[in-house]
Amino acid sequence: MDNRNLPGLADDYQDAFASVVREINHLDDAINQPQIDMDDISKQVIIIQSDMDTLDDRTNKLIDDATLAEQTIQYANRFVGSNPEIAAASKQAQRYFDQKYDYEKSLATISAALEKQSAGLFTKIRDDYFASKKRHRAKDSKNEAER
Repeated sequence: MDNRNLPGLADDYQDAFASVVREINHLDDAINQPQIDMDDISKQVIIIQSDMDTLDDRTNKLIDDATLAEQTIQYANRFVGSNPEIAAASKQAQRYFDQKYDYEKSLATISAALEKQSAGLFTKIRDDYFASKKRHRAKDSKNEAER
């Protein structure tokens, strides 16, 4: 997340992250006891794995929403001077992005305004983003396999 240069993270996301860190620390403490309870450790591992999977999903969604919001706001800048509705939506979306760290709401705000301007416009931006993401993932997998 640090490499994304986001202005901040929502409190609920930070709480979920901190919760997983606490669970991992608790497991570490349990493993380092003179006598360990394997049933308890197994249960903790299962819970941590589940919570990490959930956090991973939330992280990916947050990154997608933030990146798409940025790209969509940038695209909307073409219409800001000539369309007061897009200008207002862009300003509101930027506020959600920069001050509230609500990337999902930022994206919803600007994408709805762009769709009103021209149906299918946001769909194209979104499809291009996910196609590019898929190409990068495939390229990374190929490079990893070659190592």
